[in-house]
Amino acid sequence: MVSSCSEVFSGKLIEKLSIQTEQFTIRSGTSPILLEAFMNREIDILVSDEPLLSESGMQRFKLFRDPMIALVEETECSPSSLPALGKSSPLTTHEIAEHKPMVKFSRNTHMGAYSEVVLRRMHLFTQVQNEADDTHTLTSFVKQGNMWAMLSALSLAQVLDRMQGLQLVELDKSRHSRDLFLVSRAGEMGEIPKQLTESFRSIFLKTVLPQLQRHAPWLHESLFEIAPSAD
Repeated sequence: MVSSCSEVFSGKLIEKLSIQTEQFTIRSGTSPILLEAFMNREIDILVSDEPLLSESGMQRFKLFRDPMIALVEETECSPSSLPALGKSSPLTTHEIAEHKPMVKFSRNTHMGAYSEVVLRRMHLFTQVQNEADDTHTLTSFVKQGNMWAMLSALSLAQVLDRMQGLQLVELDKSRHSRDLFLVSRAGEMGEIPKQLTESFRSIFLKTVLPQLQRHAPWLHESLFEIAPSAD
C-alpha cells in the first residue's frame, strides 16, 4: 500500500489480519513501484491512487477521497508575518503562496506531480525552494520556518504528533483530492479484499478522522466520500 496508508493503517490492520490469516506481508512504497509489483504478481492486493481501469479481470473497491491541505508554520498565518500587506485578518492561501517559499513533494512522486496540478488550478504562483521525498522531511522543512507546503489529509495523518507550532489551512474549500482504491484480481482472494476494504473504512472513521478533525475541524466525513464498493 502507498506509504501514507501503510504508516497510518498498518498497526490496526495487522490486528485484524492476524485473526483471519496465518501469514501475510504488508509492503509499502510509492504508487509506481507498487503498481509494477502488482502487475508482476509480487503482491496480491494493491492499495493506491491507481484503480487500473484499463485492466480487465480486476476487482476494485473505492476506499476514500483524500483532500489536499496547506501546512504552514503557525506564525506564518498571522498578519504580523507580512506587515507590508497592512492586514488585520489571517493571511489567505494566495497571500501565503505569493509571499512565502514552498517546500513540495518531489516531482517524481505522485503527490509532487499532483501538487503542481493543484497550484495551476488555483492559480497559485509560488517559489518552490525545496523538495522532499516523504511527509516527515516535508514537515521538518516547514517547521524550520518561513515556508509552506501542500499535502493530503492522509499524508498529514502520518505526522499529527509533530503539529506543535504548525497550522493547517483549507485549500480551495477542499475541492482538490486524490482517490484511493483497493484492487485485487477477481476470484483470487475470496472475501479478503472486501473485508480489508471494510477494515480500512472502519479504522478511518473511528480512529484517523477524529484525529485529523482536532487539527482541521473543516474536514467533515462527507469530504472523504467513503463510497460503497464498486467493480
